[in-house]
Amino acid sequence: MTNSMLPRISPFVATTAIAIAIYYSVVPSSTDLISGLSQTKRLEEYPPDLLPGSAFVDLPFGETHYYLFGPEDGVKVVYVHGISIPSPAASTYLHHLTEAGCRVLTYELYGRGYSSTPAGPHTDALYVAQLALLTQKLGFDRFHLTALSLGGGIATSFASIFPERVEKLVLMAPAGLMPPSGKDYLKYIPFIPDFIMHTVGARLLGRSYSGQLTKPNASKDMIRAAPIVLTQFRHHPGFLRAFLSTIRHFPITRLHDRYAKMGRALGDRVMVIWGTKDTVVPFEVADPALRDKVGVHAFRKLVPQGKVVELEGQGHDFLLAEADLTANTVIHFLKQ
Repeated sequence: MTNSMLPRISPFVATTAIAIAIYYSVVPSSTDLISGLSQTKRLEEYPPDLLPGSAFVDLPFGETHYYLFGPEDGVKVVYVHGISIPSPAASTYLHHLTEAGCRVLTYELYGRGYSSTPAGPHTDALYVAQLALLTQKLGFDRFHLTALSLGGGIATSFASIFPERVEKLVLMAPAGLMPPSGKDYLKYIPFIPDFIMHTVGARLLGRSYSGQLTKPNASKDMIRAAPIVLTQFRHHPGFLRAFLSTIRHFPITRLHDRYAKMGRALGDRVMVIWGTKDTVVPFEVADPALRDKVGVHAFRKLVPQGKVVELEGQGHDFLLAEADLTANTVIHFLKQ
């Protein structure tokens, strides 16, 4: 057969084929279950036993890594972390709870730490199912629920669906009441954001988080959290996929109905703590058209009996910057 008889491949088709091959060599498939951080390769800054009571449990959507510690007969308290800073970073806060006599359960959300990254979109339903199944499996039938940032949105959804299982709810700068962004459409562009996230984006985001946590006058908890976050960015095979999927599919601006339902069910058994200088999950906005739909003003409207604690001058990182103050505020509320 001569060369003239061979089918010709257009430059466009060849370039597209090469691009697809490069893309899938970098970006993991969204249909695959991905394991968490390696349990065989010990990571110095983020070993699996960074908190006491480290253990694993198989759940329908993948393996979940959790920590269970404190007095066995203590009051049960669950802590849910945020989108990118896993539970061990909040060790001071959590140890304050155990010293106050609480039996603490915390865990790593899917796609974080040593937990698996399930296939499919990372929605509030996925994260609520993880929390519901984990607590049921471990015999936490009714408990106090505390949560930060993304965890606050998860906890609110959970409490709106399972109010009979929540004794008191503490939300810290919770997601779900954030203002819409004019660039939200960028999240839904296929391929390009995923490729950027898994190449230069990971490095840039990791440096950004690390820089925020090691800024001048950073607390010891913030400094301790920086290598934990960097380890997750660099070594968790499913973290970047989970991070981007959460941004795309979790209703961080659209949980108002869940807040209202939770507020009706729990009444005055809810407290929110918010830094007045928080710009990540904004405390409030200047736009009068959005004022009652965003942040603390939306919370007051949707959960009228809830207690509001404003931390003057604090940003989104107050749980790490002011761990002692935050823990004492939470403990006082739980004991009332």
